[in-house]
Amino acid sequence: MLPYIDKTYPTEPYKMSIGHSFGGLFVMDALLEKPELFNSYISIHPSMCWDNKTLFTTYKNTDLADNKYKNKFLYLGIANTLKKE
Repeated sequence: MLPYIDKTYPTEPYKMSIGHSFGGLFVMDALLEKPELFNSYISIHPSMCWDNKTLFTTYKNTDLADNKYKNKFLYLGIANTLKKE
């Protein structure tokens, strides 16, 4: 889809993904699974408790120092919505 958008519309090479709630969950999943799609990610109050906190647990066990996350930027805005574990 991004190649179509780039071909059809005037775009810049710097790509950013922004989402709130389930859109924020998408942003977090995209960063984890396809970090090459965007340069930066903004996730506002993502629904990290969805699906029994599966994505939250995956992030806790992910090495974010991995080279595939190099030069990627994440702004994560979360209120006090998750219980402490």
